[in-house]
Amino acid sequence: MATNLTRWDPFRDMVSLNDAVNQLMREAFVRPFFTSAGDVPMNIVEQPNQYIVQVLLPGVKPEDIDLTCERERVTIHAHRQAFGWEQSSSEKDQPRFLLQEWGEGDFTRTITLPKPVEPDHVTAEFEQGILTLKLPVAAHAQAKKIAIKEGGTVKQLAGSTSRS
Repeated sequence: MATNLTRWDPFRDMVSLNDAVNQLMREAFVRPFFTSAGDVPMNIVEQPNQYIVQVLLPGVKPEDIDLTCERERVTIHAHRQAFGWEQSSSEKDQPRFLLQEWGEGDFTRTITLPKPVEPDHVTAEFEQGILTLKLPVAAHAQAKKIAIKEGGTVKQLAGSTSRS
């Protein structure tokens, strides 16, 4: 019986610094969607009198979303269920993932907008897995025209803002 002996090299399995940095950069900046339950892609658009926020929430039911708004902070809390199978207490009945790019569970995302919003006038719509929020800017935070008197006549200047 012939036996092959291989000399042990402690450096054989080590990753070069270059490879380690490349892997770190890939994982930090080039991530797939939903690498964990808390990663939810969103778009935020600023319009003159409102903000529009779109949040991608596949697998989330509208009744599992909790939305709060206080001044310029908006918090979205939701629960994403597992897709396609029933939860089982038996380990052998659990699916064996070959690739899993989104998880199930609770997540919370808080965004801070540049100006406060009117929480009583916020609208939220949920269609095809996309939550769309329309957040009107608070009246006291919007730009106002200020009248300036000049020798008995009144002139309007636009673009002056009042800050609270």
